Amino acid sequence: LAITDAELFGSPLYGAVLSDVAQAATHRYRRRCRVVTYWDEDPGATVAATDNRTIKINAANRLTASFPTRKLKDLSLRGLLGHEIGHILYSDFNMMSVYNAKLLAGEFYPAEPAGLNAEEADSLAELRPLMASRDRATLLTLLKAGNEIDNILEDVYIETRISEAFPGTFAKGIQLNNLRFAETMPTVADQIDKAHSGYSIIANLMIQYCKTGDVNNLTREDSEYLDVLY
Repeated sequence: LAITDAELFGSPLYGAVLSDVAQAATHRYRRRCRVVTYWDEDPGATVAATDNRTIKINAANRLTASFPTRKLKDLSLRGLLGHEIGHILYSDFNMMSVYNAKLLAGEFYPAEPAGLNAEEADSLAELRPLMASRDRATLLTLLKAGNEIDNILEDVYIETRISEAFPGTFAKGIQLNNLRFAETMPTVADQIDKAHSGYSIIANLMIQYCKTGDVNNLTREDSEYLDVLY
């Protein structure tokens, strides 16, 4: 009998195959990691993540599931693997931990921004009293926004680094996933019509632009959100 995608890609055996690939990729850097694959069809389920030691990949994620063949699904999953290995090799987890702790204490890290233009200086002036208030809800909001923006920009960096170091399957899988991701993003006009928050729209535009160098603006929407992006 034919096995299902869940039985194939969500199996410990497939996870072991990806673990071997990960070990081969990280061995030259004297790093060690293992891969765990699982099957969770919940739309809100995590796609992939790493704690710097273990890489967890949800083989049922909607991006991978959107590809029509198992060969493409496998390439998509290897692209996710390459992305997470990029974090292990090139992300500074310790620095982010310090950054988060400092921000929650109401402090800029590593220092308050300097050399700003007039508009940036005005934004900093708005932030100072919020930081000084030490209000936890406010600081958690700033932390969430800071982490999300950092992650968007860092993803570009680590994907570039890992693709340069491993221009084969990892690079192809990452490119495949990024192109498909961009195809699934709603247009600027659609996001505005559905009353998405301004922050959400700008974050979505940043993700699209960073992954593909373009945004989904087929209706040529002349929007303030695009001004903020650029």
